Amino acid sequence: MIMQTLVVVAHPERVQSGTQEFLQASAAPFKTVQWHELEAPFEKEAEQRQLLTADRLILQFPLYWYSAPAMLYQWLDDVWTEKFAVRAGNLNGKQLGIVVTTGVADQAYHAGEREGFTLDEILRPFQALAHKTGMTYLPLFPITQFGYQTDAQKQRLLVAYQRYLTEPYPRHFADTEKWFAEQLAQLAADHPDYQLLLDQFTKNADELEQLNDTLQMMRQNEEND
Repeated sequence: MIMQTLVVVAHPERVQSGTQEFLQASAAPFKTVQWHELEAPFEKEAEQRQLLTADRLILQFPLYWYSAPAMLYQWLDDVWTEKFAVRAGNLNGKQLGIVVTTGVADQAYHAGEREGFTLDEILRPFQALAHKTGMTYLPLFPITQFGYQTDAQKQRLLVAYQRYLTEPYPRHFADTEKWFAEQLAQLAADHPDYQLLLDQFTKNADELEQLNDTLQMMRQNEEND
């Protein structure tokens, strides 16, 4: 079964946001990812139907006064009714991830630093929301000071974000290896110059798998001795 991801974007100034534009372009190549920008008033039934189609739900927003923008909470109030989200169990078994953007440096969000709390602590209510609705809460995905990032940093962010949206959780080495192989295969299909890189990656993956098998055999032999 192919996992479907719904990215719900709550940004009051979405049109002016270079960060959201970058993230939308990063998600665009994946047919399994649906991009949904919130705009009030919300059509409750339509929003709920959209939620039902997703296996992984990503709430994406800028940090406003140590919380999410008001439009996201309004959406939660209007759409995630007690009957729909809790009693009917419609969200049970799905995954919930949080992508939060902030203009403050990452190191400021630590005990003893300027902000005094980690982003995980600040956004803990979303973890409680996942618990209440029976969802699996994914590790937080923070994006700090996007405007100051170098091209190399943005390239790493692109890959990390794409993996956050589409890679199975919990992550295992084999899943990560498969994910990169699939992306390289797509690149090679569109750009033949990438075929050599794909061949080398596949060769290295096979060697790593053989090494892993050898290590497991060695451990088994040690346990039997």
